[in-house]
Parts: sequence; C-alpha cells; structure tokens
Amino acid sequence: MMHGYNVSFDKDYLLVLSGVLLLFSYLGESVGVYRSWRLGKFSLMCRLLVIVIALCFLIMLTVLFIFKYAELYSRVVMVGWFITSVIFLISWRLMVREIKRVRRSKGLNTEKVAIIGLTQTGMNLHDEIWKHDELGFDCIGFFDDREPNRIVDLEPKLIEGNINQAIELARSGDVQKLYICLPLLAEQRIADIIQQLGDSTVDVLITPDFLLKNLMNGRIGSVGEVDTISVFESPVNGMKRFYKRSFDIVFSLCAIIAISPVLLAVSIAVYMSSPEHSVI
Repeated sequence: MMHGYNVSFDKDYLLVLSGVLLLFSYLGESVGVYRSWRLGKFSLMCRLLVIVIALCFLIMLTVLFIFKYAELYSRVVMVGWFITSVIFLISWRLMVREIKRVRRSKGLNTEKVAIIGLTQTGMNLHDEIWKHDELGFDCIGFFDDREPNRIVDLEPKLIEGNINQAIELARSGDVQKLYICLPLLAEQRIADIIQQLGDSTVDVLITPDFLLKNLMNGRIGSVGEVDTISVFESPVNGMKRFYKRSFDIVFSLCAIIAISPVLLAVSIAVYMSSPEHSVI
C-alpha cells in the first residue's frame, strides 16, 4: 500500500509504529487481550482486540494532530494500516482457533473435566463445554451424593458417581480440572472438597450461583482480624484509579484542544454581535 501511494517507510513511520506497539502492549495487558483462551469467550477476546487497536490508533493520531505532525503521514496509509492490522490479527486468531479445534478433536492437548453437583449451574457448564470444543475440555460426567429421587428437573442418569469418587479421580491424576457447582448453602461440603484436594495438582474451580456471582467482583478487605468482602463499592481502586485518572486527563485535554477552534469562533461571533463588544 505504501509503495502504491509513493510513500516510503522512514523513521517517521517507524516512530509511529513503535508508539502504537507500546500503547497496544499497555492497553492489551490492562484488559487481558492475551489471557488464556480457556479463561474467556473467543468473541469477547476479538471485540477487545478491535477496541484496543482502535484506541491505539486514535490516541496516536490525536498526538500527531496536537503536535502538528499529522501532515507528514498519508491518511490513506494510516487507515489502511489500521484495517490491515485488524484483519490480520483477527484472521490469525481464527486460524489458531481452528488449528486448536482440529488438534483437540483428535484428543491432543485436552483436559479431562469432572463436575461436582448435578445442578442447573452444572448443566449450563456442561452444555458450554460441549458447545465450545476449541477449549479442549473432555467432560467425564457429574458426581453427586444425592439420591436420584432428590434430584428435580434434571436427569439422574448423568451422574457417574459420588463426590468421593471424583476426589479420588482428581488425586490420581485422571482428572485435570474439577468444577464445583454446588449451591453456596453447601459451604461445609465445598470446604471439605477443597481441603481434601489442597495437596493435589488438580485445578479446582467453583462455578458461582447467583449470590456468589454478585460477590465475585467484591474486594477482599479486613477490619482488624475479621475478613470482609465488598458487595457494593466503588469499582475504581488501585491501578484502575490510575488508569481512569490518566484517561480522564488525556481525553479531556484532547477534547478541549479539538473543540477550541469552535469555542474561539463562537467567542468572536458573540464579541462582534454584542453592542458592548463583550464575550460574557
């Protein structure tokens, strides 16, 4: 594209490239663009990627405009660069996703998963595992201590064994991930499971119900020796406060500079049309 518009890749474009890469690294790490695919939705990762790239180019173009360097760069090349970056990075992720899907359909790089608790939350997790085979999870079934007549609205034949059997499978290494889908009311049972697996290599994860999910974003604090979890609290704290403050200052400065010609024109018009030649 640069050759087509008789534009050479000189030190000016190299400087912009370096700036965009630094911004992308900073923002991408902040929002978790490169976290494990098994920890998030692929569609959400792609949306975050596009947003981060757009912010990087927007910030860089704003800086160039403020310091009057924008005329040194071809607008067609910059727009084409942005579109090409988005297409390339999304295509790369789609290709990697398909490669992972093929490999894991052949049993390569897969992890065996067991679900403790035949609950609605557990069923939702089970359905998502089968829906997203690119995650590489092989669910061996549910494990629950309840009698079949105590299970309502769910199929008891899905149960492969009791909870102690799931713990033994985890301790022996036959299961790499153990999802606990018990309600929060079974606090003591959950604590017993976690305690028994404390010295094993299995990954133990709790799938939150409605109440626990509301507490997941809560900040852990303490009052003396008593631990607390925030239910309603300002979401801006720690490094998030720094990020927000930095964004507010930079964005406000850019916005003021961008609309300053309009404000100046309005002030001149008011001054010229006022009998007392006063802006206020």
